Amino acid sequence: MNTAVQHDIEELQKKYGYIKVNLKHHDGSSEGIWAVVTNDVDHGKYKNNTNFGQKITVVACNQPLGWGDKRYGDEIIARTAGSGRPTASLSDQE
Repeated sequence: MNTAVQHDIEELQKKYGYIKVNLKHHDGSSEGIWAVVTNDVDHGKYKNNTNFGQKITVVACNQPLGWGDKRYGDEIIARTAGSGRPTASLSDQE
């Protein structure tokens, strides 16, 4: 697991902007967090509204409330959802 520092997050935010990601919990509920995409390829996948289910790597920009050991600055694997918010499941993090 990689963790970004504040400077890294600020640089990614300047380049790609913030996005919202839904974190799915085991009980079926979810929470939304702010995140930044980590590279040009994943940013392109995110921006393409026809992409569904493609993995992208994002960095959490706020503290997830109930999502395992993930913290601010941690990388999270999410999946694109077309024009909707990307979603991340705990099973994709393993």
